Parts: sequence; structure tokens; C-alpha cells
Amino acid sequence: MQISIEALTDILDVQRDNQPLIHCISNLVTINDLAQSILCYNGKPIIAHGIEEVNEVACNAKGLLLNLGTLDSNRVEAMEKSLKATRKKNIPVLVDIEGIDMSFFRRQTTLSFLTRYNIDILKGKLSEFKRLVKTDNVSNTDSKDITMIGNHKIRSEIKEIARKFRNILVVIDEECYVTDGFSEFFIMNGDKKFRNILGIDSIFNGAIATGMALANTKAEMIRYILISITIIGVCEELVIQKKKESDGLFTLKQHLLDEIYNIKKEDLNKMGNIIYEFKR
Repeated sequence: MQISIEALTDILDVQRDNQPLIHCISNLVTINDLAQSILCYNGKPIIAHGIEEVNEVACNAKGLLLNLGTLDSNRVEAMEKSLKATRKKNIPVLVDIEGIDMSFFRRQTTLSFLTRYNIDILKGKLSEFKRLVKTDNVSNTDSKDITMIGNHKIRSEIKEIARKFRNILVVIDEECYVTDGFSEFFIMNGDKKFRNILGIDSIFNGAIATGMALANTKAEMIRYILISITIIGVCEELVIQKKKESDGLFTLKQHLLDEIYNIKKEDLNKMGNIIYEFKR
């Protein structure tokens, strides 16, 4: 399923003509960044995690975004109620497995969701996916020297998860990687400075979930994921090009959101860089 940048940029018009409502149960620390990302990407966020309302909210949304970043038993119950509601209406679901390499509770919750519900997109860092497949517990620091594009063993393990649970896996780390278990995509855009910014994962989540909500098929969903990640990567590069010496991390984040809101097809066509591989 090789896809050109030109074909992806056509999706941008569809993206801008729709305003999908995204129900979010997410990391409370970076919830503002998530909401801003959805708005900048022309979606409409609703933050609802109260057990009394999640079923109703989920049924009215076009997409469900779950983040395990701030997890407790009440939040898991709210997520479960939302997942049951989306299953009845076939609403797409994105789960960010944030922190599952740090606790058994998060890993157990992730596996429970995967085995009991239809999770369309599973997103995380390389160390989190390595923990999910029961590989040695590798911390984020240990993962910095591991490249996805050059490590076929890690990619094989990650693709196996996608095939087993029939979902799309998104790795956002030093490299950005997307697979459905067969096709593999490496998005080569972006700047490492942004990996140190609090809330960058939530910005990715917001854009991906907004795109996901517009897809009618799995193939379309992959395209929307790719354009979302490529847009953020290109916008990171644009921010660095315009960066002033006095700009700190907070300023870079604000400029990134502005660039996402104002992204042009011409910049995507000129700067977008996706590598495709396929192996059964």
C-alpha cells in the first residue's frame, strides 16, 4: 500500500471540511495541549471521564481517544464504559499506552483492552511496545540508541501485535513508525528538540485521533495517520527554521501549534518524507 505525499495532501481538504467530535479520556497533565492540538487540526475536543456521562458522550462522538498517562481504577472503569459504547456504534478508538513500561497495572489494562475490545490504533514509544511484547524492560533512556528502521527483530515483534489484534500500531520516538502488521511506514520528518517538550505526545494524539475519525476503512485510516504525523513533523522543521535564539521549549510548542493550524499543501509536498516497506 505505497502512498505518495501528493496523494496524502489531498486528504488535507477533507480534513479541513469536517470537524469531528473527539471524546478524550487522557493524561490530565497535558490535557490542554491535547485539546489545542485537536482544535488546530480542525476537530472538536470534549474531555469527559466521569462515569455518569462517558457512555452518552462516547455515543455522540466520532472518535474515542484514551491515554493511560494518569491511570487509576475509576479512570479504567470510565474507559471501559466508553469502549463498550463505541463498540455498539463502530466508533474508531485510539489508545496511547503511555507508561506501560513503568507498571504492571498499565500493562495489564492495555492487554485487557486489546483482548476485549476493538482498538483501531495503538500508539506509544518504542520502550512501551517492547514491554508490551514481554521483551526485556527497556527504559526510554535505553531505547535512544535503538533505531526502528535498522532493527528488523523489533519491527517483527511490533508487527506481530498488529496482526494478532488486527489494529494499526504507531510508534512515536526518535523515529516515527506506522504498521498494520504488513505494510510499514517510516515518517522521516521532525526535529529531536521537540521530543523533550512536555505535551508533544498529546499533540500527536490529538492530530491522529482527529484524522482517524474521518476514515471509513482501515486503508483510509492509515492514510489519515500518515498525514497527521507528517504534518507535525514538517511543522516541527518549519518552527526550527524560523526559530529565534531566545526561543525556549514552551515557545517552540506554541509555534508548533500555530504551524499545524496554518499548514499548506505546498510545504507538505516539498518537505514530506515517508519511507515504505512491505513484507508478509
